[in-house]
Amino acid sequence: MKLLCKVVPYPDETLAGYFLRLAQINHYSSAKMIIDIAGLQSKTRAFKLNLFYTYKDDFSKLCEITGLSENILWSMAFCKKYNYQNGIEGFGEVFSSALLNHGYFSICPACLQEKYYYRQIWDLNHVRVCPFHKCYLIKACPKCHQKINMSFSQLSQCKNCRFFSTIGLSVPPYLIFCYPVIFIINLITLKYIQYSV
Repeated sequence: MKLLCKVVPYPDETLAGYFLRLAQINHYSSAKMIIDIAGLQSKTRAFKLNLFYTYKDDFSKLCEITGLSENILWSMAFCKKYNYQNGIEGFGEVFSSALLNHGYFSICPACLQEKYYYRQIWDLNHVRVCPFHKCYLIKACPKCHQKINMSFSQLSQCKNCRFFSTIGLSVPPYLIFCYPVIFIINLITLKYIQYSV
């Protein structure tokens, strides 16, 4: 079975975020449906949104329904390999899985307005501010406080109350430390693009 509408992934898009875009464009009620169609374990996905196991997760059906190669799909995920004890692979490096967000998404509403996709850098739990728009990343609906997760059919609207702010809460000027972060993100993105080609 192939999806009726296919989506080309962005170079720094997460696999979990890609599932959300696929669900939305194909009019599925949530990204979990895409995960189920692909034969991936949606029960464990609730907690580990973008962490996949090279020795457990089989992407062959996902390749079939999306038309993408396994290499591209694995490059969009944070990978846990059999020989890594507590480490995961992402951005072409190995680091601790404790650095990932678990169970929710963090987003920059301003970034989503510019280009509607979920960036890999937002999955790192120490990234709390958008370095480009100088606003806090949000992980819950500002109105009803529902956490943004895989049960959503889209990132731009709350599944609970149908609200989403398009503007993030600005960071006070004395807390702006973003320029070094922009440099690091650009380096990671450049390395990622070179790594995935």
